[in-house]
Amino acid sequence: MPESLSGTFFRVDPRLVHATLMSGWVPSLGLERLVIACRDVAADRRLATICRMSAMDQVLVRCVREEQVSDALAEVRSGCRQMVLFVSLAGVERALDSGLQIDAINVGHLPRADGTKMLVPAVHLSAEDRAVIDRLTERGIRVYVQPLADDDPRDPLTDELSTSDLQIPSDLLSEPDLPPDAGAPEIKDDSKDRVAGVLEVVNERGLHLRAASVLAQFAGKLAASVEVGQGGDFVNAKSLLGLTTLGAGPGTKLDVVVTGPGAKDAFEALRGLFARGFEEGVGRGTGA
Repeated sequence: MPESLSGTFFRVDPRLVHATLMSGWVPSLGLERLVIACRDVAADRRLATICRMSAMDQVLVRCVREEQVSDALAEVRSGCRQMVLFVSLAGVERALDSGLQIDAINVGHLPRADGTKMLVPAVHLSAEDRAVIDRLTERGIRVYVQPLADDDPRDPLTDELSTSDLQIPSDLLSEPDLPPDAGAPEIKDDSKDRVAGVLEVVNERGLHLRAASVLAQFAGKLAASVEVGQGGDFVNAKSLLGLTTLGAGPGTKLDVVVTGPGAKDAFEALRGLFARGFEEGVGRGTGA
C-alpha cells in the first residue's frame, strides 16, 4: 500500500471523517492523527467540531487550510502515522504550491456531478480532475484510486471499471427484519438504477451521533450512492459529517434516494435499517 516515507498518507475524500474511514483506513494503517486540509472547515468552528466528534477519540483531528498542511505535519513527533484528507484534487495542488511534498495520493471518493465519468462507483472524474492528475503525475506523484482499504489500487487514467466493483454485499440483500407495524414506505422507482422514497427515523434519540455512524457505515457497504435529506437538501449518507448536519429527531421523515448498481435491493436494506431504529429499536412517540 503506497505511503510517504514519513508515514504520512494522503487521500482525497470530500466526506472527510466518515464511517468507512474510521472503521477501515484508521485501523488498517494504524493512524494516530487526521489532518483535515480544507479552508472551509478550518474557518468554520462548527464544522471543525463535527469532524473532531466524528473521530470518536480514535485519532486526533487537526483542521487547517490547504496552504498550512506542511506546517501542520511538522507539529508532531517523527514517525507519527497520520493521514491528510483533502476535499478535492484542486486542494492538493494548492497544498503543493505552498511547499507540501507528496510521494503518492489516494483518490478515495469523488461524487457524481454533471460532466463526470465514473471510474468506480465511489469515484467520478471530471475533465479538470483528469487534468490535475496529469499535472500531479508530471510532478512525480503517484495518483491511485482506492476507495476501501482492502480494495486493489487502480490507475485513474487507464484502468477500466470491473464488474466486481458493482456487487452489493450479500449480507445486505436478505429480507429486512422489520418490527411489527413498521409500515411500508412510499417508493418511487424511476428506473432500474434509481429508487427514491421516504423513510422515518423511529428510534427514541433520532439520528444522533451513534445512529448516524451506524447508517453511514451501513451505506458505505453499498455500491450504489445514497443521499438523505429534507426539502430538497441532501447529504451523502456515507458521510458521518453530512448526516450529523441533518438534525433529524425521532419521527423525522427523510427523503432517501439510492442511485446506481442494485438500487432497489439497497433501498430495501436501508428500509430495514431505518425500521429497526439503526439497531436501537423503536422509540416512544414515533409513527412506526
